[in-house]
Amino acid sequence: MMRKILSIVAFSIMSLSLTFAQKGKVNTAEFNLSSGEVAKAKETIGEALNDAEMQIWPKAWLVKGNIYKAIFEQREINSELYNTTPNTLDISKDAYFKAFEVETNPKKKKDVKVGLDAVGTYYYNEGIAAFTNSNWEVAYNNFIHTQEISDFLTKNQMSEKIDTQAYFVVMLSAFNYQKYDDAILAGEKLKSLGDKREVVYTVLIDSYKQKGEKVKYENTIAEGRKLYPNNIDILFKEINLYLEKNQIDVLEEKLNEAIKLDPKNPSLYQALANVYDKKGKTDEAFQMYDKAIQVKPDYFEAYYNKAILYFNKAMEIVEKMNDENDNKKYEVLKTQREALLKEKTLPLLEKAYQLAPKDENVIKALKEVYARLEMFDEMKKLSK
Repeated sequence: MMRKILSIVAFSIMSLSLTFAQKGKVNTAEFNLSSGEVAKAKETIGEALNDAEMQIWPKAWLVKGNIYKAIFEQREINSELYNTTPNTLDISKDAYFKAFEVETNPKKKKDVKVGLDAVGTYYYNEGIAAFTNSNWEVAYNNFIHTQEISDFLTKNQMSEKIDTQAYFVVMLSAFNYQKYDDAILAGEKLKSLGDKREVVYTVLIDSYKQKGEKVKYENTIAEGRKLYPNNIDILFKEINLYLEKNQIDVLEEKLNEAIKLDPKNPSLYQALANVYDKKGKTDEAFQMYDKAIQVKPDYFEAYYNKAILYFNKAMEIVEKMNDENDNKKYEVLKTQREALLKEKTLPLLEKAYQLAPKDENVIKALKEVYARLEMFDEMKKLSK
Protein backbone atom coordinates (compact mmCIF):
# COMPACT_ATOMS: atom_id res chain seq x y z
CA MET A 1 0.00 0.00 0.00
CA MET A 2 2.83 2.35 0.91
CA ARG A 3 4.48 1.59 -2.44
CA LYS A 4 1.23 2.48 -4.24
CA ILE A 5 0.97 5.79 -2.40
CA LEU A 6 4.55 6.60 -3.22
CA SER A 7 3.84 5.86 -6.89
CA ILE A 8 0.86 8.22 -6.91
CA VAL A 9 2.90 10.95 -5.22
CA ALA A 10 5.75 10.43 -7.67
CA PHE A 11 3.36 10.63 -10.61
CA SER A 12 1.79 13.81 -9.23
CA ILE A 13 5.20 15.37 -8.77
CA MET A 14 6.10 14.39 -12.34
CA SER A 15 2.87 15.91 -13.69
CA LEU A 16 3.48 19.11 -11.78
CA SER A 17 7.03 19.23 -13.07
CA LEU A 18 5.83 18.82 -16.67
CA THR A 19 3.18 21.51 -16.17
CA PHE A 20 5.73 23.89 -14.68
CA ALA A 21 8.08 23.07 -17.53
CA GLN A 22 5.43 23.95 -20.14
CA LYS A 23 4.49 27.11 -18.25
CA GLY A 24 8.16 27.90 -18.25
CA LYS A 25 8.12 27.63 -22.05
CA VAL A 26 5.24 30.08 -22.22
CA ASN A 27 7.17 32.51 -20.05
CA THR A 28 10.27 31.94 -22.17
CA ALA A 29 8.29 32.67 -25.33
CA GLU A 30 7.03 35.88 -23.73
CA PHE A 31 10.61 36.81 -22.83
CA ASN A 32 11.81 35.99 -26.36
CA LEU A 33 9.12 38.29 -27.73
CA SER A 34 10.09 41.16 -25.43
CA SER A 35 13.74 40.65 -26.45
CA GLY A 36 12.88 40.93 -30.14
CA GLU A 37 13.47 37.23 -30.84
CA VAL A 38 10.10 36.75 -32.53
CA ALA A 39 11.00 33.62 -34.52
CA LYS A 40 12.23 31.92 -31.37
CA ALA A 41 9.12 33.05 -29.51
CA LYS A 42 6.93 31.54 -32.24
CA GLU A 43 8.74 28.20 -32.00
CA THR A 44 8.62 28.09 -28.22
CA ILE A 45 4.91 28.95 -27.89
CA GLY A 46 4.14 26.28 -30.47
CA GLU A 47 5.94 23.68 -28.36
CA ALA A 48 4.20 24.81 -25.21
CA LEU A 49 0.73 24.61 -26.70
CA ASN A 50 1.31 21.05 -27.82
CA ASP A 51 0.63 20.20 -24.18
CA ALA A 52 -3.05 19.76 -23.30
CA GLU A 53 -2.57 21.50 -19.94
CA MET A 54 -1.36 24.65 -21.67
CA GLN A 55 -4.41 24.77 -23.90
CA ILE A 56 -6.55 25.68 -20.91
CA TRP A 57 -4.09 28.26 -19.59
CA PRO A 58 -5.24 31.73 -20.78
CA LYS A 59 -1.75 33.21 -20.67
CA ALA A 60 -0.47 30.72 -23.25
CA TRP A 61 -3.07 31.89 -25.79
CA LEU A 62 -2.56 35.54 -24.89
CA VAL A 63 1.19 35.20 -25.51
CA LYS A 64 0.51 33.41 -28.80
CA GLY A 65 -1.77 36.23 -29.89
CA ASN A 66 0.93 38.78 -29.04
CA ILE A 67 3.61 36.81 -30.91
CA TYR A 68 1.65 36.48 -34.15
CA LYS A 69 0.58 40.10 -33.91
CA ALA A 70 4.27 40.99 -33.65
CA ILE A 71 5.09 38.89 -36.72
CA PHE A 72 2.60 41.00 -38.68
CA GLU A 73 3.93 44.25 -37.19
CA GLN A 74 7.49 43.33 -38.16
CA ARG A 75 6.60 42.04 -41.64
CA GLU A 76 8.81 44.59 -43.38
CA ILE A 77 11.95 44.14 -41.27
CA ASN A 78 11.48 40.37 -40.96
CA SER A 79 9.78 39.45 -44.22
CA GLU A 80 11.18 35.92 -44.24
CA LEU A 81 9.39 35.02 -41.01
CA TYR A 82 6.21 36.76 -42.15
CA ASN A 83 6.20 34.98 -45.53
CA THR A 84 6.48 31.60 -43.83
CA THR A 85 3.61 32.38 -41.47
CA PRO A 86 0.37 32.52 -43.48
CA ASN A 87 -2.77 34.07 -42.00
CA THR A 88 -0.79 35.81 -39.26
CA LEU A 89 -3.61 38.12 -38.22
CA ASP A 90 -6.16 35.28 -38.25
CA ILE A 91 -3.96 33.20 -35.92
CA SER A 92 -3.46 36.16 -33.60
CA LYS A 93 -7.17 36.98 -33.52
CA ASP A 94 -8.18 33.36 -32.83
CA ALA A 95 -5.57 33.08 -30.07
CA TYR A 96 -7.02 36.14 -28.32
CA PHE A 97 -10.51 34.71 -28.66
CA LYS A 98 -9.29 31.44 -27.13
CA ALA A 99 -7.60 33.27 -24.26
CA PHE A 100 -10.92 34.96 -23.50
CA GLU A 101 -12.78 31.66 -23.72
CA VAL A 102 -10.57 29.71 -21.26
CA GLU A 103 -10.10 32.57 -18.80
CA THR A 104 -12.27 32.08 -15.70
CA ASN A 105 -11.45 35.37 -13.98
CA PRO A 106 -13.94 37.98 -15.34
CA LYS A 107 -11.50 40.84 -14.72
CA LYS A 108 -8.64 39.13 -16.53
CA LYS A 109 -10.84 38.32 -19.54
CA LYS A 110 -10.35 41.91 -20.64
CA ASP A 111 -6.61 41.36 -21.05
CA VAL A 112 -7.31 40.51 -24.71
CA LYS A 113 -8.72 43.96 -25.50
CA VAL A 114 -5.45 45.73 -26.34
CA GLY A 115 -4.34 42.97 -28.70
CA LEU A 116 -7.71 42.67 -30.40
CA ASP A 117 -7.96 46.44 -30.85
CA ALA A 118 -4.60 46.39 -32.64
CA VAL A 119 -5.45 43.38 -34.81
CA GLY A 120 -8.79 44.93 -35.76
CA THR A 121 -6.98 48.09 -36.86
CA TYR A 122 -4.50 46.07 -38.92
CA TYR A 123 -7.33 44.25 -40.70
CA TYR A 124 -8.96 47.61 -41.39
CA ASN A 125 -5.78 49.13 -42.84
CA GLU A 126 -5.18 46.08 -45.03
CA GLY A 127 -8.77 46.35 -46.22
CA ILE A 128 -8.42 50.04 -47.07
CA ALA A 129 -5.27 49.35 -49.10
CA ALA A 130 -7.05 46.62 -51.06
CA PHE A 131 -10.21 48.73 -51.50
CA THR A 132 -8.14 51.62 -52.90
CA ASN A 133 -6.77 49.21 -55.51
CA SER A 134 -10.26 47.89 -56.31
CA ASN A 135 -9.38 44.47 -54.93
CA TRP A 136 -12.84 43.90 -53.52
CA GLU A 137 -12.30 40.29 -52.41
CA VAL A 138 -9.25 41.07 -50.27
CA ALA A 139 -10.88 44.23 -48.95
CA TYR A 140 -14.02 42.34 -47.93
CA ASN A 141 -12.09 39.48 -46.34
CA ASN A 142 -10.18 41.95 -44.14
CA PHE A 143 -13.10 44.20 -43.28
CA ILE A 144 -15.28 41.27 -42.20
CA HIS A 145 -12.68 40.44 -39.51
CA THR A 146 -12.67 44.06 -38.37
CA GLN A 147 -16.43 43.79 -37.93
CA GLU A 148 -16.09 40.44 -36.14
CA ILE A 149 -13.65 41.88 -33.61
CA SER A 150 -15.76 44.99 -33.11
CA ASP A 151 -18.85 42.88 -32.41
CA PHE A 152 -16.88 40.66 -30.03
CA LEU A 153 -15.56 43.60 -28.02
CA THR A 154 -18.99 45.23 -27.83
CA LYS A 155 -20.77 42.02 -26.87
CA ASN A 156 -18.30 41.37 -24.05
CA GLN A 157 -18.43 44.91 -22.63
CA MET A 158 -14.93 45.85 -23.80
CA SER A 159 -16.22 48.59 -26.10
CA GLU A 160 -18.93 51.11 -25.30
CA LYS A 161 -20.58 51.10 -28.73
CA ILE A 162 -20.63 49.21 -32.02
CA ASP A 163 -18.11 50.42 -34.58
CA THR A 164 -20.38 51.59 -37.40
CA GLN A 165 -17.37 52.21 -39.63
CA ALA A 166 -16.64 48.47 -39.57
CA TYR A 167 -20.14 47.73 -40.87
CA PHE A 168 -19.86 50.55 -43.41
CA VAL A 169 -16.69 49.24 -45.06
CA VAL A 170 -18.06 45.69 -45.02
CA MET A 171 -21.18 46.95 -46.81
CA LEU A 172 -19.21 48.78 -49.51
CA SER A 173 -16.70 45.99 -50.13
CA ALA A 174 -19.37 43.28 -50.07
CA PHE A 175 -21.43 45.18 -52.65
CA ASN A 176 -18.46 45.66 -54.95
CA TYR A 177 -17.52 42.00 -54.45
CA GLN A 178 -21.12 41.15 -55.44
CA LYS A 179 -21.86 39.55 -52.08
CA TYR A 180 -25.23 41.26 -51.97
CA ASP A 181 -26.59 39.31 -48.99
CA ASP A 182 -23.70 40.51 -46.84
CA ALA A 183 -24.04 44.06 -48.17
CA ILE A 184 -27.71 44.01 -47.18
CA LEU A 185 -26.98 42.64 -43.69
CA ALA A 186 -24.40 45.36 -43.05
CA GLY A 187 -26.55 48.09 -44.57
CA GLU A 188 -29.65 47.15 -42.58
CA LYS A 189 -27.52 47.00 -39.42
CA LEU A 190 -26.31 50.54 -40.11
CA LYS A 191 -29.90 51.69 -40.59
CA SER A 192 -30.90 50.11 -37.27
CA LEU A 193 -27.99 51.90 -35.57
CA GLY A 194 -29.19 55.24 -36.95
CA ASP A 195 -26.31 55.76 -39.39
CA LYS A 196 -27.06 58.94 -41.37
CA ARG A 197 -24.79 58.34 -44.37
CA GLU A 198 -26.97 58.56 -47.47
CA VAL A 199 -24.86 56.04 -49.40
CA VAL A 200 -26.22 53.35 -47.08
CA TYR A 201 -29.53 53.72 -48.89
CA THR A 202 -28.03 53.79 -52.38
CA VAL A 203 -26.14 50.54 -51.69
CA LEU A 204 -29.21 48.87 -50.17
CA ILE A 205 -31.38 49.92 -53.11
CA ASP A 206 -28.91 48.51 -55.63
CA SER A 207 -28.39 45.33 -53.58
CA TYR A 208 -32.10 44.62 -53.34
CA LYS A 209 -32.42 45.24 -57.08
CA GLN A 210 -29.57 42.81 -57.83
CA LYS A 211 -31.25 40.22 -55.59
CA GLY A 212 -34.56 40.71 -57.36
CA GLU A 213 -36.30 41.61 -54.09
CA LYS A 214 -38.82 43.95 -55.70
CA VAL A 215 -40.81 44.98 -52.62
CA LYS A 216 -37.76 45.80 -50.52
CA TYR A 217 -36.18 47.54 -53.53
CA GLU A 218 -39.17 49.85 -53.95
CA ASN A 219 -39.70 50.38 -50.22
CA THR A 220 -36.05 51.35 -49.69
CA ILE A 221 -36.26 53.87 -52.52
CA ALA A 222 -39.38 55.39 -50.97
CA GLU A 223 -37.77 55.49 -47.53
CA GLY A 224 -34.56 57.00 -48.90
CA ARG A 225 -36.43 59.70 -50.83
CA LYS A 226 -38.41 60.62 -47.72
CA LEU A 227 -35.29 60.92 -45.57
CA TYR A 228 -33.06 62.56 -48.20
CA PRO A 229 -35.27 64.47 -50.67
CA ASN A 230 -32.28 66.38 -52.09
CA ASN A 231 -30.08 63.35 -52.73
CA ILE A 232 -29.69 63.18 -56.49
CA ASP A 233 -28.48 59.56 -56.51
CA ILE A 234 -31.57 58.28 -54.72
CA LEU A 235 -33.76 60.44 -56.95
CA PHE A 236 -32.11 58.88 -60.03
CA LYS A 237 -32.91 55.44 -58.65
CA GLU A 238 -36.51 56.48 -58.18
CA ILE A 239 -36.56 57.76 -61.76
CA ASN A 240 -35.17 54.44 -63.00
CA LEU A 241 -37.90 52.65 -61.05
CA TYR A 242 -40.60 54.67 -62.83
CA LEU A 243 -38.83 54.07 -66.13
CA GLU A 244 -39.01 50.33 -65.45
CA LYS A 245 -42.72 50.69 -64.71
CA ASN A 246 -43.21 53.04 -67.67
CA GLN A 247 -45.09 55.50 -65.44
CA ILE A 248 -44.74 58.47 -67.78
CA ASP A 249 -46.75 61.04 -65.82
CA VAL A 250 -44.77 60.48 -62.63
CA LEU A 251 -41.52 60.51 -64.61
CA GLU A 252 -42.20 64.00 -65.95
CA GLU A 253 -42.61 65.30 -62.39
CA LYS A 254 -39.53 63.48 -61.04
CA LEU A 255 -37.28 64.51 -63.93
CA ASN A 256 -38.23 68.16 -63.52
CA GLU A 257 -37.43 67.79 -59.83
CA ALA A 258 -34.06 66.25 -60.69
CA ILE A 259 -33.22 69.05 -63.13
CA LYS A 260 -33.70 71.60 -60.34
CA LEU A 261 -31.17 69.69 -58.24
CA ASP A 262 -28.73 69.01 -61.08
CA PRO A 263 -29.28 71.52 -63.92
CA LYS A 264 -25.93 70.73 -65.58
CA ASN A 265 -26.77 67.08 -66.18
CA PRO A 266 -27.55 66.61 -69.90
CA SER A 267 -28.94 63.09 -69.46
CA LEU A 268 -31.84 64.52 -67.44
CA TYR A 269 -32.92 66.77 -70.32
CA GLN A 270 -32.49 63.83 -72.69
CA ALA A 271 -34.68 61.62 -70.49
CA LEU A 272 -37.33 64.32 -70.13
CA ALA A 273 -37.32 64.79 -73.91
CA ASN A 274 -38.07 61.08 -74.30
CA VAL A 275 -40.94 61.40 -71.85
CA TYR A 276 -42.38 64.37 -73.74
CA ASP A 277 -42.02 62.43 -76.99
CA LYS A 278 -43.99 59.49 -75.56
CA LYS A 279 -46.68 61.90 -74.35
CA GLY A 280 -46.92 63.49 -77.79
CA LYS A 281 -45.47 66.81 -76.57
CA THR A 282 -43.15 67.21 -79.55
CA ASP A 283 -42.31 70.88 -79.08
CA GLU A 284 -41.38 70.32 -75.45
CA ALA A 285 -39.25 67.35 -76.51
CA PHE A 286 -37.31 69.52 -78.99
CA GLN A 287 -36.74 72.11 -76.27
CA MET A 288 -35.30 69.49 -73.91
CA TYR A 289 -32.96 68.13 -76.61
CA ASP A 290 -31.77 71.69 -77.23
CA LYS A 291 -31.10 72.18 -73.53
CA ALA A 292 -29.18 68.91 -73.39
CA ILE A 293 -27.00 70.08 -76.30
CA GLN A 294 -26.57 73.48 -74.69
CA VAL A 295 -25.24 71.83 -71.52
CA LYS A 296 -23.11 69.35 -73.47
CA PRO A 297 -22.37 70.42 -77.06
CA ASP A 298 -20.92 67.01 -77.97
CA TYR A 299 -23.84 65.01 -76.58
CA PHE A 300 -24.31 62.38 -79.28
CA GLU A 301 -27.59 60.94 -77.97
CA ALA A 302 -29.32 64.33 -78.01
CA TYR A 303 -28.35 65.01 -81.66
CA TYR A 304 -29.34 61.54 -82.77
CA ASN A 305 -32.67 61.38 -80.91
CA LYS A 306 -33.65 64.88 -82.00
CA ALA A 307 -32.89 63.88 -85.60
CA ILE A 308 -35.07 60.78 -85.27
CA LEU A 309 -37.89 62.91 -83.91
CA TYR A 310 -37.71 65.12 -87.01
CA PHE A 311 -37.44 62.04 -89.22
CA ASN A 312 -40.59 60.58 -87.67
CA LYS A 313 -42.42 63.82 -88.35
CA ALA A 314 -41.28 63.57 -91.98
CA MET A 315 -42.63 60.02 -92.14
CA GLU A 316 -45.99 61.23 -90.85
CA ILE A 317 -46.10 63.56 -93.84
CA VAL A 318 -45.21 60.63 -96.13
CA GLU A 319 -48.30 58.80 -94.84
CA LYS A 320 -50.41 61.84 -95.71
CA MET A 321 -48.82 61.94 -99.16
CA ASN A 322 -49.77 58.32 -99.74
CA ASP A 323 -53.40 59.15 -99.01
CA GLU A 324 -53.47 62.43 -100.96
CA ASN A 325 -55.06 62.44 -104.46
CA ASP A 326 -54.82 66.17 -105.09
CA ASN A 327 -51.56 66.85 -106.96
CA LYS A 328 -51.14 70.39 -105.65
CA LYS A 329 -51.65 69.31 -102.05
CA TYR A 330 -49.34 66.36 -102.68
CA GLU A 331 -46.56 68.69 -103.86
CA VAL A 332 -47.03 70.91 -100.82
CA LEU A 333 -46.65 67.88 -98.56
CA LYS A 334 -43.62 66.72 -100.54
CA THR A 335 -41.95 70.11 -100.07
CA GLN A 336 -42.65 69.95 -96.33
CA ARG A 337 -41.20 66.44 -96.11
CA GLU A 338 -38.01 67.43 -97.97
CA ALA A 339 -37.58 70.51 -95.79
CA LEU A 340 -37.83 68.40 -92.63
CA LEU A 341 -35.36 65.85 -93.96
CA LYS A 342 -32.85 68.24 -95.51
CA GLU A 343 -32.98 71.23 -93.17
CA LYS A 344 -33.75 69.56 -89.84
CA THR A 345 -32.99 65.84 -89.83
CA LEU A 346 -29.87 65.72 -91.99
CA PRO A 347 -27.70 68.32 -90.16
CA LEU A 348 -28.40 66.61 -86.84
CA LEU A 349 -27.60 63.14 -88.18
CA GLU A 350 -24.38 64.40 -89.77
CA LYS A 351 -23.37 65.94 -86.44
CA ALA A 352 -24.18 62.67 -84.68
CA TYR A 353 -22.11 60.80 -87.29
CA GLN A 354 -19.22 63.20 -86.70
CA LEU A 355 -19.38 62.41 -82.97
CA ALA A 356 -19.80 58.65 -83.42
CA PRO A 357 -18.73 57.60 -86.94
CA LYS A 358 -18.91 53.89 -86.14
CA ASP A 359 -22.43 53.90 -84.72
CA GLU A 360 -24.51 51.56 -86.88
CA ASN A 361 -27.82 53.26 -86.09
CA VAL A 362 -26.51 56.63 -87.25
CA ILE A 363 -25.08 55.15 -90.45
CA LYS A 364 -28.34 53.36 -91.21
CA ALA A 365 -30.42 56.50 -90.57
CA LEU A 366 -28.10 58.67 -92.69
CA LYS A 367 -28.27 56.24 -95.60
CA GLU A 368 -32.05 56.29 -95.52
CA VAL A 369 -32.22 60.10 -95.45
CA TYR A 370 -29.66 60.37 -98.27
CA ALA A 371 -31.71 57.90 -100.31
CA ARG A 372 -34.98 59.79 -99.74
CA LEU A 373 -33.26 63.04 -100.72
CA GLU A 374 -31.63 61.29 -103.70
CA MET A 375 -28.16 62.20 -102.44
CA PHE A 376 -26.63 59.01 -103.80
CA ASP A 377 -23.01 60.20 -103.87
CA GLU A 378 -23.14 60.89 -100.14
CA MET A 379 -24.82 57.56 -99.59
CA LYS A 380 -21.98 55.74 -101.42
CA LYS A 381 -19.36 57.44 -99.23
CA LEU A 382 -20.95 55.84 -96.16
CA SER A 383 -20.72 52.41 -97.77
CA LYS A 384 -16.94 52.61 -98.27
